[in-house]
Amino acid sequence: GTVIPNATVTVTSRVDGQLTHVWFKEGQKVAAGQVLAQIDPRSYQATLAQYQGDLNQNQALLKSAQLTLARYQKLYAQDSLARQDLDTQIATVGQYSGAVKADQAQIDAARLNIEYARITAPISGRVGLRLVDAGNMVQSSSTTGLVTITQTQPAAVTFSVPQSNIPTLLKVLHNDQSLPATAFDQQGSSELAQGEVQFISNQIDTSTGTCLLYTSPSPRDMRRAR
Repeated sequence: GTVIPNATVTVTSRVDGQLTHVWFKEGQKVAAGQVLAQIDPRSYQATLAQYQGDLNQNQALLKSAQLTLARYQKLYAQDSLARQDLDTQIATVGQYSGAVKADQAQIDAARLNIEYARITAPISGRVGLRLVDAGNMVQSSSTTGLVTITQTQPAAVTFSVPQSNIPTLLKVLHNDQSLPATAFDQQGSSELAQGEVQFISNQIDTSTGTCLLYTSPSPRDMRRAR
């Protein structure tokens, strides 16, 4: 059979900027959420400060508009103010309220960009060759990425069986029964791991008369891998 990783991820940047730090070595085992690299966040921090200033300004304008509206409502109730003036003030309050919400959304986006400047591992596994060094500019549009992470524990195995065995296999798999599998080394002398057949391919290779099966580790091997 062929051993295949459960997941392979190319780690890319979600923001543009200069790569200032790289905190991993080729071949290192990393955990999900571990910080791998850092992009200079200063431009995003400055943008955040600008949006926070805009928010403070619009919050003050909204507060002033709301106080004016409260006065206008009292005057209108006393028949001392035209309806048009009241409606205009209501619209002004709505305008500043919308501006505050827009500022808050921009702040959330700026904070997210600062968070994205810290590049973390999306999965646990082993890193490959470092593709970008510290000091280089990285782009969110780049498909090359910084490094590739391959999850090797647990891993899966695909192997082929003769098509004549398919009816027997399907009878077991379609009844939700466990179908054990054992992986040996290339010499067939040493047992490597135990697993269970998860599914069988829906196609037969007509050139070889075989069908592909997919096996994942047994619960015991998964616990041992963790």
